[in-house]
Amino acid sequence: MPALKRILRLALTAMVALVALVVALYLVINIAGVVSAHGKRDALGDQISGRISAELAQSQQRADAVADHVETEPTHAWVAQQCGFSTDDAGWIVQDYREVCTLESVRAWKVDIEAQARTLLGTQVQSGPESSMNGACRKYEVAEALGKQDIFADSRLTFFYVGPATDGSRYCSPSDSTYQQRRGVVGQVPALDEPQGWLVVMQSDELIDEVIGCLHWSVTFCDNPFGDEPAWGTPSTPPDPSPQGF
Repeated sequence: MPALKRILRLALTAMVALVALVVALYLVINIAGVVSAHGKRDALGDQISGRISAELAQSQQRADAVADHVETEPTHAWVAQQCGFSTDDAGWIVQDYREVCTLESVRAWKVDIEAQARTLLGTQVQSGPESSMNGACRKYEVAEALGKQDIFADSRLTFFYVGPATDGSRYCSPSDSTYQQRRGVVGQVPALDEPQGWLVVMQSDELIDEVIGCLHWSVTFCDNPFGDEPAWGTPSTPPDPSPQGF
């Protein structure tokens, strides 16, 4: 019996030691992941800054080329970096997180009704059947003369009408979103008045789409190593504090 007790005690000690080792390795790996994430965020910030410098002038020119053919000056004009997170999944389990950032050059006009928005665009929007409203949003088809616009392309031009908030969800608003964060690059990102309708012209250019990995604080699930705070670029020119931004 004493021998059996000694064996059981040794087995229990070994099991406790093994569990402690696994927990220690688990903590070390995840703490190292947190430290690595800080470095990764800084590196991505530098990468985004470089991409903003490379894309900014041409992005603004594309948006201005459309605005120049609208008979009234935009109510608001700004450029923002919009960043958020997506995932690479295997079934319903997240394998990795990605940070995706886009440069948005936006021109917005107050309009009284949706038909006014379409009229302001003139021949820059395709003729034919109008697209249907989805909540408070209507997207217009860009005229072929301005180039084919692919929603999956790295660079694209979009026209849309944002209706009053009372008409439904304003998910298409370029200034407020539950899932997308924005920071001003040129000018400040305004809050588009909710009782008001808006015509919006937006030139979007991808800045980054980078895998940022995964933390495993839980055994099964993957956690975002950046938490809820994406990396941001630093504009070479501070945003203009004026309401118009231009």
